[in-house]
Amino acid sequence: MHAGGIDLKFPHHDNEIAQCNAAFGHENPQWPRYFLHTGHLHIKGHKMSKSLKNFITIKELLRDYSANQFRVFCLLHKHNSNVEFAADRMLDAQQVEARFTQFFDSIAHTLHQSRIKATQQQQQQLARKCLTQEHTSLWHSANESQMLVSASLACDFDTPAAMRALLEIVRLVNVHLARCGDGSAESAGIHVVPELLLQIGSYVRESLVNLGLDDASWPNLTDAYNGIHSLRATGAAWSQQQQQQQQGVDVAALASSLVEFRSFVRQRAIGICKATDRQEREATAATELLHECDRLRDKALPHIGIQLKVPRCARKQGERMLVLVWTWSLSLADVQAWALGRVQDGKDGAVWKFVPPDGSTTNK
Repeated sequence: MHAGGIDLKFPHHDNEIAQCNAAFGHENPQWPRYFLHTGHLHIKGHKMSKSLKNFITIKELLRDYSANQFRVFCLLHKHNSNVEFAADRMLDAQQVEARFTQFFDSIAHTLHQSRIKATQQQQQQLARKCLTQEHTSLWHSANESQMLVSASLACDFDTPAAMRALLEIVRLVNVHLARCGDGSAESAGIHVVPELLLQIGSYVRESLVNLGLDDASWPNLTDAYNGIHSLRATGAAWSQQQQQQQQGVDVAALASSLVEFRSFVRQRAIGICKATDRQEREATAATELLHECDRLRDKALPHIGIQLKVPRCARKQGERMLVLVWTWSLSLADVQAWALGRVQDGKDGAVWKFVPPDGSTTNK
């Protein structure tokens, strides 16, 4: 395989073929059989180039985005088409990357909880149960999406179609988990089959790794299946948490300040975005502010044991959910006292739910 930019297709690569065939013959088995031509990266309507000095260095890129987010950005576009690098498109990539991260977190949490709540004998009995129509439907739909992933990659390496198929698997599993979490699910015969979730989640993870994503920040599904809780924080983050505890840092107060900051900044940014007479500078600033809010939610807070979620069923009422990610840095009593007493949205009257590790909830 021989690769290069789309601008090299003619005459550069055609000339290579002509010269090589003339010198050594066209039957030489060492010559490439395939050419892979990639599109150009554009910024503000112009091709990014050294001569125009309109390029962004990798160091500058990684100040605002993670490597995985840029990889997702690339995967969401065809390799042979020109791509416009812009904040709104990177925001799309961030949201897709966050969906996958939340997907793995949800599966790991479900697998872990299923092992805690059931004894080994109960698990064996559950495994011997016949799969319900709910499970077989999920299995067949996931298989169909898996075939779409393979077909898309085999068809001119169509990564956008492959990503859509993987996101469809994520959607199907999320719907299934939502139904299993419903109070009426048990009476309808719907239950979690850990082996099914493990196999589907492992396939999605393997597919993303094969496409170039780094899975270091995702939970280990096999450990969760075996009932072993693994921290998502890296060793450096864990060491920092320990040092903070030893120094007497008020983690609860820190988290409260971060939540208040995120709420304030997000409301200001949304107001700018909705303004009909906003200038390009204001729109760009709003996008950057929203990006900071997402980074706070997806990176900063999880490292100190807090995960913010907006339940799909409660978005119309403005309800938020505070989920405790079980780490060694926060005690349940400390977080519960802080959550019940201090977390609230005074302006819009939103209700925050506290969800401890055992899954029980309170609406105080």
